[in-house]
Amino acid sequence: MLLLTPGDRSTEAWLAELHTLAQPSDPYRAVSLGREELWTVLEDAASPLLARAGAAVTLGENAPGPETERLRAVAEASACQAFREVIDRVVGDARADLPNALADLRADVQASDVVDPLQRPTTPTPIRSSR
Repeated sequence: MLLLTPGDRSTEAWLAELHTLAQPSDPYRAVSLGREELWTVLEDAASPLLARAGAAVTLGENAPGPETERLRAVAEASACQAFREVIDRVVGDARADLPNALADLRADVQASDVVDPLQRPTTPTPIRSSR
């Protein structure tokens, strides 16, 4: 999953790395994830949003028609507007604006406006006695 997240890279470097994952130039040395692995990350609401976005970008590089509809369905099911906008850029005509959409999602996750399991520790909810 770390291959799909930006880590310390700039948004542009992250996007370039995702492009390389989608279309490796040297298949013998390339690290890649299978399409089903990418779909598993993307469709799992418990996966970190930035990993899900990375999976969407990678899948969108060469998605056939049915997969484009599947990507749209994932976007529609998400409560996160910035995540939906990333997928809209992946499947729509505004792909040139994808770096900005990814940067917006990163900013939302970093500002903790959006819960991302890799970025924010979970705290157990205290149990209250009914007595």
